[in-house]
Amino acid sequence: MAGWNILLTTAIAGLVCRIVYRVLLHPLSKYPGPKLAAISNLPYTKWSVTGQLHSRIRELHERHGDVVRIRPNSLTFSDPQAWTDIYGHRKAGAPPFRKDPEFYIPSSNGSTNLINSSEADHARQKRLLTHAFSERSLRDQESLVMAYIDLFITRLGELANNSQDVDLLHWLNYLTFDIVGDLAFGEPFGCLKDSAYHPWVAILFQSIKTGALLRALTIYPTLAKIIRYFMPKSLLRKRADHYRLSKEMVTRRLDMDTTRPDFISYILKYNDERGMSRSEIEVNAALLIAAGSETTATTLSACVYYLQKNPECYKALTEEVRQAFSKDEEITFLAAGKLPYLNAIIEESLRMYPPAPAIGPRLVPEGGAVVNGEHIPGGVCFCPFPIENSSRLTRDMNGNGYRYLCPWHTIPPSAVHLTLPNRILSFQSAGSEITRIVDSATISEKRYSRSHMGRGRASVESMVCSLSKVPGTDND
Repeated sequence: MAGWNILLTTAIAGLVCRIVYRVLLHPLSKYPGPKLAAISNLPYTKWSVTGQLHSRIRELHERHGDVVRIRPNSLTFSDPQAWTDIYGHRKAGAPPFRKDPEFYIPSSNGSTNLINSSEADHARQKRLLTHAFSERSLRDQESLVMAYIDLFITRLGELANNSQDVDLLHWLNYLTFDIVGDLAFGEPFGCLKDSAYHPWVAILFQSIKTGALLRALTIYPTLAKIIRYFMPKSLLRKRADHYRLSKEMVTRRLDMDTTRPDFISYILKYNDERGMSRSEIEVNAALLIAAGSETTATTLSACVYYLQKNPECYKALTEEVRQAFSKDEEITFLAAGKLPYLNAIIEESLRMYPPAPAIGPRLVPEGGAVVNGEHIPGGVCFCPFPIENSSRLTRDMNGNGYRYLCPWHTIPPSAVHLTLPNRILSFQSAGSEITRIVDSATISEKRYSRSHMGRGRASVESMVCSLSKVPGTDND
């Protein structure tokens, strides 16, 4: 009995010492945040599993300021300079901020993709995939994309004529999955034709949720093994099914004797000894499906939602679109990209409702690094916060959500653009200064070393143009 008492006393003493160290003596103890989050990873795990992480971090920044401690060894910044320091190009010889291995789940076949790869592998894979997202490839793919958009508009028109209720989010997902499926695998999922999700798409949604749970549990390796043991095998099987179906579709595409301008054709055209292996092509094709479909549909649904909430903006957009195009055939990627109000709405929708509100965390290199003017010890994890929605960077000037950039906060001109809730009069008076009006701290992708090379933006622009011309969508 005495032995058990000694063990219990030792365990309690060790726990108390750990708590005291983390709260008072840890190198991050000077930073504000919830005390329980400074002591334990449990709050962070709970926020992640319940899907509340981004909103909870925002609340903490509103309360505590630019720097918040959200885990015993993790900080989150809401200052634009911190994003540049962490994700920007490092000076020659300076070690990079590595990806946190706790966040990135290995691919099913053991190969890496653009998301979970090392710096060297990422550069090698990106070199190949960049060709699939070039200006030339975008022009080559335009007719394929627009064909699906036309079908989408036709299907919505049929539903409107029959006075049927429409869940627009489902239909936007049908559209984007068909487009990206064709571009990635050489065949659509048939969602628009069948008015339903392809079984593979349904599996994808479930595998994303399962992946989020497994990712959150990597903080506790032993607990993760226990939960995986008791987790319904159907959930784990869906992740395996997701990869298996991706592999089958890639195999069918590689067996095609075609030069159609899809993602695979550009990979094959430029693949060499420094290119991608078969297994890497498989996992990257699966990644492109997830990254290029649901996220685009989310952005489009946000566009539609905010436009319906702001009828003045909807009117301004439809006027701009209908003045620019007299018939649907005139809508092209190039032409849509020249519409300033449309571009402003897309940018603002991305700011107000980012489809991926968090970027993967990074680790401070060994020896430490300066972030936002402060020296941070090596090994500290950074969990970035979507600063574009921080009220500390913007303020409501008229009670209608028309946000101006706070004059005391310096933001590069390239990061400032028109807000969606802007009035038509304000838009018309902006003139050539439209890109310098108001915005919060949306940071240009081009400023980061791993900038997103996707060109789905042009597709989004054309889709919104088309949506503005759909019969029955007016606010009358």
